[in-house]
Amino acid sequence: MIGDGTHAGTVVLTAINTYSGGTTVFGGAVLSVNTDAELGNASGGISLQGGKLVMTMDGFVTSRVLTLDPGTNTLAAPDANFFAT
Repeated sequence: MIGDGTHAGTVVLTAINTYSGGTTVFGGAVLSVNTDAELGNASGGISLQGGKLVMTMDGFVTSRVLTLDPGTNTLAAPDANFFAT
């Protein structure tokens, strides 16, 4: 989990990893990635619960489950091209 509703903060992932659990971005926190591989195994989804996912690479592509819970969530990409399959 990133953020706790009181302490937002930003986590920047910069390397390929093998993490296999899902990730929740909560309460105004920010998760920033360049590539999908930085999020770990594609079986782990991303849940935004009032958080922000920043994809810093043009043409970011992912096939993982992305859940947007009620509230203010943000998906940000540099060229507004985000592809989810």
